[in-house]
Amino acid sequence: MRFKFYAVILLGPVVVGGAWAADHGGTGPAKPLFVSPVEASAPAGPAFSVALLAQVQAWISRKVPECPAGVAAAAADKFLGELAVSHPQELDRLTSSNFPARDFESALLRAVSAQLTGESRAQLRADVAQRRVAALLATEGPEAAAGAPNAAALVGKIRDLSDTQYRRLLEGRMDDDDLEIVLRKVRQPAGAAVRAEIVKPKEWTAADIVAEFGRHNQEGSALSRLQAYTIEAELTTTTGQKQRLLLYKMRPDRFRLVVLQTGRTQFILGAEGDRFWQQGPGAAPALSSATAMGARRYMAEFIDPLFTGEGYSFTRLADGLVVGKKTYRLAVLRSDGSKYVANIDAENFREIARESEDKAVTRYADFRVVAGVTMAFREEITDAAGRRGVLELTRITPNPGLIQAFFEPSQPHALDYFEVERLLTPALTAGREQP
Repeated sequence: MRFKFYAVILLGPVVVGGAWAADHGGTGPAKPLFVSPVEASAPAGPAFSVALLAQVQAWISRKVPECPAGVAAAAADKFLGELAVSHPQELDRLTSSNFPARDFESALLRAVSAQLTGESRAQLRADVAQRRVAALLATEGPEAAAGAPNAAALVGKIRDLSDTQYRRLLEGRMDDDDLEIVLRKVRQPAGAAVRAEIVKPKEWTAADIVAEFGRHNQEGSALSRLQAYTIEAELTTTTGQKQRLLLYKMRPDRFRLVVLQTGRTQFILGAEGDRFWQQGPGAAPALSSATAMGARRYMAEFIDPLFTGEGYSFTRLADGLVVGKKTYRLAVLRSDGSKYVANIDAENFREIARESEDKAVTRYADFRVVAGVTMAFREEITDAAGRRGVLELTRITPNPGLIQAFFEPSQPHALDYFEVERLLTPALTAGREQP
């Protein structure tokens, strides 16, 4: 799933004006007395019990006895955070005897690898990588694991195949899907052709590729159960500015984007159907046309167009190559006439790059499963002038209980977003020593 933040990265705010604070409606310097109420009310990250953390740390101690206590604690928290997002139903079973530990052992060891930094831990990283490969082989069943080369030999083959992939494995940056693909390659007999992940037709059509994208990037019918979600992200724009983004989305085409910089709200964009609006401090919400919104209007697309053909048409183009990976290139045409080119990884059917009409190129990485749907947590955007912006997602909360009214601009008689800021500022600063 894509979030199309490239429009914000490349184009900047719609509302004209400088940096704004709750107590200052102009363009001069302002003191950040208040962090936005949206930030304060954003869904909090999972708080794990002492029992859960102790359970996972004990598990780590069994699998990696030489792991330092501080590393084990950080790895346990990371593992639980990812489990809460990808398989929340398993959290309740974690302390029970029926928890499928073997299915998650590779993910546990990946979390450990990510925390093992520094040259002094190089050997331990290599050892953990071998144990992770062995754990992944064990999920294939005892016969498959016993008949395969030992884990140390396979890790050596990965190192010989690609230094980049080897480093990703050691540093915990390679997820299980990618590791399985690499293992299939290195386990082939010498001289044998690498077997394709699935049996493909002789010539794939655009419809075939779109269908496989939908099949590979969700678990069962997970997407149909996703009715809304929120995103928290850190953005570095093409001009080097650091911003925090809070995005709220709800079916079928509603969104609300809050952009903050140094703790101050810069502007808000919203959409409900084909009605767009924008707001800045000291100003009432202003309706905006789709034309004035430009590429920002596509943030109203609830899901990646590749998940659904409704309202879109697809044309297969010549295959491409992105960071050494073969890609299927699809021209995606929207009903309003705009288009872009999606680059689909030919092995795992993830969209790893996008070519926009304005010559910007976006690359997607750090794929994770959220509520059964595969999502990219990192976007790198390079515009036509070669300037680069980076978006790092810090949290996605599925089905947070949003309501339709949240996406509508405030009415004249109601307190708006910035009035709430001003009212809350005294309460937040009460009792503090004033400069």
